[in-house]
Amino acid sequence: FYLAGTPSGCWFPKGKQKRLYHSGSKSKFWIFGAFDPHTKKVYYRICEGCNGVELQLFLYQIRQRFAGKTIHLVLDKASFHTSAATTEFLESHPEFVPHFLPTKGARLNPIERFWQFAKGVVTASAIFTDMDDLYHVLRQFFWHYSNGRLGYNFDKEKLIENWKNWPVVQ
Repeated sequence: FYLAGTPSGCWFPKGKQKRLYHSGSKSKFWIFGAFDPHTKKVYYRICEGCNGVELQLFLYQIRQRFAGKTIHLVLDKASFHTSAATTEFLESHPEFVPHFLPTKGARLNPIERFWQFAKGVVTASAIFTDMDDLYHVLRQFFWHYSNGRLGYNFDKEKLIENWKNWPVVQ
């Protein structure tokens, strides 16, 4: 999530020059997340960096939430997902079952669709004054979502169909 927001569409009077103002800041923070397609709950961790250490802290958080259960992780091929530290962590914690997506398979990952929805609500055509402002709005978004005040149209059957039709890569 970027401080400058994500322009999603603009309207200008005919003949007027298009100008988009922004802070010029490239400040951002990362969010690790997991989407449960059965309950539509989202589990997340806001981080200042995106690396294997932050991922492991998030996975400890997930493991604590689902103690004693097998946890299936859908992962893309980001460097922090495939790093030696992450591989070692997953091997030493058998409760996590990783499922790596093929290249360009992001549409198969439920959390990626949720991030698209979140960015559309939180940062679309928005400019924030500072990182605290963005953080506050994002926390409000998660609070409203978890309390059922924001409707996210997730179609589990469509996702299953996409998974079935995706070619298996060994």
